[in-house]
Amino acid sequence: MQKQDRKQQHVPYKYRLLEYLNKLPHERHKLVMRRLPIAVGVHRTTFNDWLYIKADATKMIPADHLVKLATFFDVTVEEMYTSPVKSINYEKLVADFEKEKSAKFNVEM
Repeated sequence: MQKQDRKQQHVPYKYRLLEYLNKLPHERHKLVMRRLPIAVGVHRTTFNDWLYIKADATKMIPADHLVKLATFFDVTVEEMYTSPVKSINYEKLVADFEKEKSAKFNVEM
């Protein structure tokens, strides 16, 4: 029962980086783990931290590095995320602004 409880509490990772790395053949995986952080321009410990960023964490991989990683794995930036990226558009911005404005002034729009 305890093992099942841990599974239910498991928070997935924010990025599929570890998933993509684990799909590589063993020798390639070893090489990539050594050389990809250098190619991306980060320290190996930073790269390792990125592998385990939880979905609910505020920490993120910087956009320029995420693009490099997506290019390396031949996927889109959106495919690097484990859950859909929340989209926004002008209409949503206006609607949210109007909602906040009406709540702030206690006015129905």
